[in-house]
Amino acid sequence: MVDRDVLREKCATVEASVRRLRLRTPATVEGLEGDVDAQESVRLNLQVAIQACIDLAAHVVADEGYELAPEPAATFAVLAREGIIPAELSVRLASAAGLRNILVHRYGQLEMARIHDAAVAGIADLIEFCRVVRERFG
Repeated sequence: MVDRDVLREKCATVEASVRRLRLRTPATVEGLEGDVDAQESVRLNLQVAIQACIDLAAHVVADEGYELAPEPAATFAVLAREGIIPAELSVRLASAAGLRNILVHRYGQLEMARIHDAAVAGIADLIEFCRVVRERFG
């Protein structure tokens, strides 16, 4: 059984990070490229929000007794296979998990266009994930 306190805490983390992203993300990629402080804030808040979704997904998988995934991105596929989230959302969240790895481990050059897109449009997927999980288990 999914722990509702964990669900609330993880979703609250996502929502707080999304609020900060909306406040700190420049309107354009060029604006982000030219503002190191905004870059740091955006990268940190994306990382925190995505990690909270990964943590919540892993929590649901473990508590519901679903097959454990070999990596965080695959956890979203497990939830889609179990009918918890839509398949299309699982694909987008797996991509977000990949971005989180890039942000944390600094694999290669950070692409500001991808980061900007995640901070502007991709956050809707994080909010949607919380909404769906909250409706199902909250």
